[in-house]
Amino acid sequence: LCRRNAAALGLTAKSDFRLADLTRWTAGAERFDLVLLDPPYGEGLAGTALAALAAAGSLAPDAIAVIESDKSQPESIPQGFTLIDRRDYGRTRIELVSLEAERP
Repeated sequence: LCRRNAAALGLTAKSDFRLADLTRWTAGAERFDLVLLDPPYGEGLAGTALAALAAAGSLAPDAIAVIESDKSQPESIPQGFTLIDRRDYGRTRIELVSLEAERP
């Protein structure tokens, strides 16, 4: 669906989609601007995945991560990330977070 939406918007050449276990992410040459996280609910995996991406240097400076969770079992946001927005839709919670800018 994401690939079809990117094609419909004419963004195929600027898009790269990966389906991966981000809790085990290791450094690579890629840096992501947008990360969509939909881990199994209630297992705390989104925070682990975000921490792994940050440690690997895989997030662009202005990257945004979108986390889906059950609002009764919210994901914890790891240190170093800022909550941008939080919305609840029925039982589902969507949170947008960004990596905090490094201070000089």
